Amino acid sequence: MEEGSLLALRLSLVFLFIALNAFFSGAEFALVSTKRASVEMKASKGSRSAAVALYFLNNPDRYIAASQVGITIASLALGWVGEETVAYILMPFARQAFGWAGDLVAHSAGAILAFGIITYLHVLLGEQVPKSLTLRWGEKVFLASSIPMQWFYVTFKPFIWLLDRSAALILKPLGIEVGTALKAAHTVEELKALIKGSYQEGILEETEEELITKVFDFGERAVREVMVPRTEIVAIEADSTLADFLVEFKRSRHARYPVYEGSLDNIIGFVAIKDVLLNISQEPESFLRKVRELARPAYFVPESKPIDELMKEMRANRVQMAVVIDEYGGTAGLVTLEELLEEIVGRVTDESALEKPIVEKVKDNVFYLDAGLRVDEVNEILNLSLPESEDYETLAGLIFTRLQRIPKEGDELKCDGITLTVAEMRGPRIVRVKLTKA
Repeated sequence: MEEGSLLALRLSLVFLFIALNAFFSGAEFALVSTKRASVEMKASKGSRSAAVALYFLNNPDRYIAASQVGITIASLALGWVGEETVAYILMPFARQAFGWAGDLVAHSAGAILAFGIITYLHVLLGEQVPKSLTLRWGEKVFLASSIPMQWFYVTFKPFIWLLDRSAALILKPLGIEVGTALKAAHTVEELKALIKGSYQEGILEETEEELITKVFDFGERAVREVMVPRTEIVAIEADSTLADFLVEFKRSRHARYPVYEGSLDNIIGFVAIKDVLLNISQEPESFLRKVRELARPAYFVPESKPIDELMKEMRANRVQMAVVIDEYGGTAGLVTLEELLEEIVGRVTDESALEKPIVEKVKDNVFYLDAGLRVDEVNEILNLSLPESEDYETLAGLIFTRLQRIPKEGDELKCDGITLTVAEMRGPRIVRVKLTKA
């Protein structure tokens, strides 16, 4: 074979081995860059490459061992053929540049330069570029390489099996199990990070990201954080008549009311407006009936109970309202199924409610807010940074904590350029707050 043809063949082998190294390197990296759910869906639709890919996802150690064998073979072959070929090409230039120092120096300089060039090509084209491409198109690379990797795995199966067993012997004393499928599970924090990343990349809308995040945060909250506090409970005395009940309903417009004997610490049940109206429609003379006769049994929960557990219980027991009990057995507040759902989807205004808006915008920098809004909700809705603390939950709590007294209408509190003004009081309770941005 002529010298020129031999050189061309050797150069072709150099780039072939670089390409093989790139293939195996990218294939290995693609394994951990692929979403299992997507591959499973394609496999269920009859895709052969997806079926093979799913096999390797379930047997990652075999796939990694095959990739490593391929990378090792390609790298060794590249070093064997490549350095000698590049050194041969560079030798005339090395002799011309370093000939004055002798053939040994010139030969060494050519060999070192050849090693540097081969290493550069190996790292750039055989490692960095394929891995960068795999980061962007991981699943496509994995599916495209799965069948060739299957052929390679079958061809070198005895050697790969030996590597697998050897790795198992080394890792077993360390308590590491080999041969198991890649875990698709993520921690809650990892899932939150994935959701946030999807939102930042434009895959999820802001409302979708917010909704999913609230689902994950749902189980971290206790009943005391979402209940209607005792001071805001609207209840009916058990011996009140249905006529009295309708008067209260006209004033407060709630769907259900707790029924008590003596005081709120002795709630015996609750009555729903629909039950009262149904009873009156069937028995027009029943206006003088006692509310206790229509009361359904009360459902009691401790204030420390996680709200996700409470929601499961309320749904299982078909309960719409629960009485929240403090550590002393007294009534701390109320919680409804609707309020639990609002922790995920946001506040929902009852169609029968005549209350003022939760957030009412007056000007660009002036808002009227329900004092029962949590501080973190206000920060989220208005994009503010009002101070949050374990000492309080709501706007009213923030004002009480800072003022250290019962406020009166018109009292102001300044927080980081935000002015909170007590707009409406009901007895000792703050009802509405005026918020003014600086």
